[in-house]
Amino acid sequence: MYEFSKQPLGIGQQLDQAIKLTRHVYKSALTVVGLMIAIGVLSTFSGLNVAAETMDVESMGVSFWAGMIIFILLNIYLYFLLIVQVSFKAFDRGDLTDAMQVTLKKLLPMLWLFFLLMIAIMGGMILLVIPGLILTISLSMSLYCMALEGTGPLESLKRSHSLVWGNWTRTAMVFTVGGLLMIVFYLVVGVGVGALVLTSDQDSAQFWTNLLSSVITPFAQPFFIALGLIVFNDVRLRKEGGDLEAQIESL
Repeated sequence: MYEFSKQPLGIGQQLDQAIKLTRHVYKSALTVVGLMIAIGVLSTFSGLNVAAETMDVESMGVSFWAGMIIFILLNIYLYFLLIVQVSFKAFDRGDLTDAMQVTLKKLLPMLWLFFLLMIAIMGGMILLVIPGLILTISLSMSLYCMALEGTGPLESLKRSHSLVWGNWTRTAMVFTVGGLLMIVFYLVVGVGVGALVLTSDQDSAQFWTNLLSSVITPFAQPFFIALGLIVFNDVRLRKEGGDLEAQIESL
């Protein structure tokens, strides 16, 4: 079991804890990461990514939309499964089989939560960019609330907003710095493959870009989920105090 802090941490300390937690859980997350990569690679070879990004109407028949819906649902499921799996490993609550059982039981509430989350964020972005950014951060804990506390979709959104509000700036800064670390990682990798893309024609460049994104992106997911767990622990301590590990074990 990973030892979470029992007192609030600064921004740098949270990032340091996220890196340590990533190391603790990464091996157990590799199976789900591999599935994410496989789904991404299949979508690239099937042309789903290229057709969606280029808005190739001729490629958007019934089979395209069916494939796109399946692709989106699988990615949503795998992302939530990764949250549950990383959380289970962090709190020593079970293995991948246990995480899959819990995720399947919560499949419909999870999809409903994703739908509500996207509607809220997109609505905020359409009205003005700032409300969308505010909602993105204030609702960022909703998936963790559902995974760890068993709250329903609407209750998870309200719970996340309640935890983050009052700590919004600090939470935003933690995720921003964490995102910048990942950008540096992508840039380093991108330098190595840039020559391949630049020497290709437009269609080939699009294909290689999507393929590389499908392979590289999942490797960063455990870090973001670990970072989210650290933030979740921090905002709960600031709002409610107490020992998160003990509270999770009592659920």
